[in-house]
Amino acid sequence: MSMNTDNMRPYVSEEPLEKLKEMMRTSLELFPFQRASLFTYSPLTQEAQGLLAATPCGIFSMEHIKEDVRSIPLVEMAIKQKKAQFAVISRSTFLFPEKYIEAFSLSSLLVVPLCDQHAVTGCVLADRFSRDQAIDDVLIGKVERYFNHEVKKMIGREEPVCKLSRREREILYWFSRGLGTKEVADRIRISEYTVRDYTKSCMRKLGAKNRTEAVAIALRERMID
Repeated sequence: MSMNTDNMRPYVSEEPLEKLKEMMRTSLELFPFQRASLFTYSPLTQEAQGLLAATPCGIFSMEHIKEDVRSIPLVEMAIKQKKAQFAVISRSTFLFPEKYIEAFSLSSLLVVPLCDQHAVTGCVLADRFSRDQAIDDVLIGKVERYFNHEVKKMIGREEPVCKLSRREREILYWFSRGLGTKEVADRIRISEYTVRDYTKSCMRKLGAKNRTEAVAIALRERMID
C-alpha cells in the first residue's frame, strides 16, 4: 500500500506533494468514486505507509496508517500480481482488516498498484463508488492506467497509455477520418472480419467501450494524428 516517500523523492521534480494532491483530486472528477487514498510501499519491509486521501471535501493526511501488506490480502494480491484488484467488502471478509472496514465504512474497494519500472512502489485505494456505475474491467483498466500514467509523468518516465501495433494504429487512423469497417478493409486490403478483430483488440488495450471511444483515446494520447 505504499510508495515510500524516499522512493518517491527521486522521481518528482518540484512541488511533489502538490502534484500528488492534484492527481488525487482529478481522479475524483474523472471516475465514479468519492475517496482515493495514496500509499507508499517498501518492497524491502513489505510495509505500506499512508500519504494522503482525497475526498470531495478536500485532501487529508493518511500518515497515521502503516501496515504490513501481508496482513491485508487484497492489497498483497494487487502488489504481487502488479494488477488492480476490486472486491466487495464485508465485515466477515478476510480480504481487508475489520478495523479499517469499520473506521472508513468500506463496502467495496479498488486497489491500484503503482509501478516504477519492474517494482511496485505504491498504491491507490479507491472506494465510495457511485451505485449506478458498473465496476467492470473496462473501468478498472482506465483507473489503473490513469494513476500509473500520472506517476510516470512526474518521474520523467512517461509512456503511452498502451502499445498498439502498426496495423491497429492504421485502422484507428482511418476510422478517425470517417471511414467505416468495409471502407477500411477495402483501403488496406484485408477482410472486414480482420478489421473487426483489430478493432476489438484496440478497444481492449485502450479500455474503450466502443470504436468511437477507442479513436478518441488514441487521438488524445497522440497514438494517431
